[in-house]
Amino acid sequence: MKKFLKYCLLFVLPICLIAISLEYLVRQIPNLYKYKYEWMLKNADEVETLVLGNSHTYYGIQPKYFKSKSFNLANPAQLYEQDLFLLKYWSNRCPKLKTVILPISYFTFFVQDSGNGKETFRCKNYNIYMDCDLYPSWSFSYNFEIADPRVVISKLYKYTLGIKGQDRICDIYGNEAYNTLAYRTSDWDKYDKNTIESTFNLDYIQKNLHEIEQIISLCKEKNINLIFVTTPCWHTYRSYLNEDQLNKLYSIIHKLQRKYEISYFDFFQDERFNAEDFFNSSHLSELGEMKLTKILESEINKLENKKNI
Repeated sequence: MKKFLKYCLLFVLPICLIAISLEYLVRQIPNLYKYKYEWMLKNADEVETLVLGNSHTYYGIQPKYFKSKSFNLANPAQLYEQDLFLLKYWSNRCPKLKTVILPISYFTFFVQDSGNGKETFRCKNYNIYMDCDLYPSWSFSYNFEIADPRVVISKLYKYTLGIKGQDRICDIYGNEAYNTLAYRTSDWDKYDKNTIESTFNLDYIQKNLHEIEQIISLCKEKNINLIFVTTPCWHTYRSYLNEDQLNKLYSIIHKLQRKYEISYFDFFQDERFNAEDFFNSSHLSELGEMKLTKILESEINKLENKKNI
C-alpha cells in the first residue's frame, strides 16, 4: 500500500507543480482587468467621472476628452451585476466622483446572468483581478485561470509571440487601444444575424432591471449624476434588429426615466456618425469615440448648467 501511495504521489506531484507554475505564469501576463484595478487603486481619490458598462462604452467613451478626471471601467460583455459591484466597490473610494456613465444596449435587459451565459468564462477575471466577491470562492472555474485551458493557451500564445495588444489591451484611460482604422478589417460592416437574434429572452428582464435600479439608487444616495447612453451602431447592424426587442428596450428605459428622473442620451441612429466613425458595425473607432465623447461632454455640461440656474 505504501508503495502504491508513493507512486501516486510521484505521479500527482509533477502535475500539481506544473499547474501551479502555469497559473502563476498566466497571472503575470498584463490584462485588462488587472490594469484597471491597479490604476483605480492609485487614482481613485481623484476620479470625477467613471464609465461603466460593456463593449459599447469600452469602445465608445474616451475619458481623455472629458474635462474632469475620468476613467473607463467598462469591459467586454460586462453585465449589470458586475457594474453594480464595481460601483459599490469604487464609489466609497472615489470621494470626488460626480458622474457615472452607463450604456443601454440592444441586448441590455435580455442577456443571461453570469452563471449561465456564453460569457461566463469572463467572470473569473473579476474574482482574480478585481477583488470581486460576486462568485463562489470555492469554485475552481471562478478562481483559476487554468480552469479554461483555451484561454490559457491563447494568452500564452499571444504574449509569447508579442502580438500587439496582448501586452495591455486598453489604453492608459481604460478604453480600447486598437480600434483605429488601421486595424479595421475589410468586412468591418458585416454582422452575424444569428448573434443578434439570440439576444431576445424575456426571462432575464427582471434580474437586469433589479440590478440597474440598484445602480440608480446607489447613485442617488451618493449624489452621483447617472447618465444612460445608447452608443451609435452602423446601419448593417441595425438592419438585423428584432423590432419587438427594440421597442421593449425603449419602453423599459423610458419608464426608468420617468420613475427616477434620470438622463438618457440615445445616439443609436444618430446621423452625425459616418463610416469612419466605426471600427465594426456595432463599435466605434477612435474617431467615433472622440466625436461621441465630445458630444456627451457638451450634453452633460448643459444638464449641469440647468441645475445651477
